[in-house]
Amino acid sequence: MLEIDNNEPLDISKKDGANENSSMLKGIVILEALAALQQPATLAQLMQITGMPKASLHRTLAIFEEVHPGSRTH
Repeated sequence: MLEIDNNEPLDISKKDGANENSSMLKGIVILEALAALQQPATLAQLMQITGMPKASLHRTLAIFEEVHPGSRTH
């Protein structure tokens, strides 16, 4: 399982794949971060853990919600 060092963002550039796979890779990085945390996370926490910009995170999380509506915790 992925171990998270909250001081260093995950580096998605280390993952194999081309640009056309970048959305999938971002999604995987987010899922790995959430799985490692084992609890809900704020957007700010995910930004810090993944090193991804707010817009990219929001866009990817919106796709997750489209696939599984109502899965969001408030």
